[in-house]
Amino acid sequence: MKKPVIIGVSAVVVIAVVGVGAFLLTQNKSNDTVANNTSETRAGQNTSDSLAKKYTDACDIFTKEELSAAFGGRTYGDGEEGIAFTTASPGTADYDNEDLRGSACDYDQETDSIEAMRTSLDISVKVDTYKDVSTARQFMSDIRDPQTAEGQEAVNDVAAVNGVGDEAFFVKVNAGGAEDKVESLNVRVGRQIITLDGTQLSGMDHGAVRASLTALAKKL
Repeated sequence: MKKPVIIGVSAVVVIAVVGVGAFLLTQNKSNDTVANNTSETRAGQNTSDSLAKKYTDACDIFTKEELSAAFGGRTYGDGEEGIAFTTASPGTADYDNEDLRGSACDYDQETDSIEAMRTSLDISVKVDTYKDVSTARQFMSDIRDPQTAEGQEAVNDVAAVNGVGDEAFFVKVNAGGAEDKVESLNVRVGRQIITLDGTQLSGMDHGAVRASLTALAKKL
């Protein structure tokens, strides 16, 4: 069922989160020379900067049945292509490299009433592919520990998640109230970063959503 009544509110949440993500990407590109102080213990993380891209289509990573199982029996429609960007900087030789272009997919929970629309839990999956493992690690580091005052103000409540990908953490962003409606899990797998977002306009059980996103991410 479509969500015409609350589309304005949903759009605000999406724009806020996407806007912060773009801001952090800009900060990352302006701080490429900052030393990466990430502590990593998982074997094999530093062995290669040319690992093959594993995921190409965000809508193919999880099935509707897997989403339903992870989120307590909620039912989801088919994934729809979402907003995705390239990880290359404008004006560089890599900017037209299709391998570095991202992929995103949005899943709306199926609902049958206006109130259900407000309490529905929508899921988005985003895949960003970087030119090498070290660049992907640096981006994760810059989200976890922003190098600018603006970044530090925008990001808070970083919580590491063990046993998921090569490294993973939840992060909240200060985005005009969106942080109360969104849970975001960032997972690095080789040179790719997969971001799983759960968005609920009203009544989100943050602990339960984090647990469900973690269970889903363990399938990566």
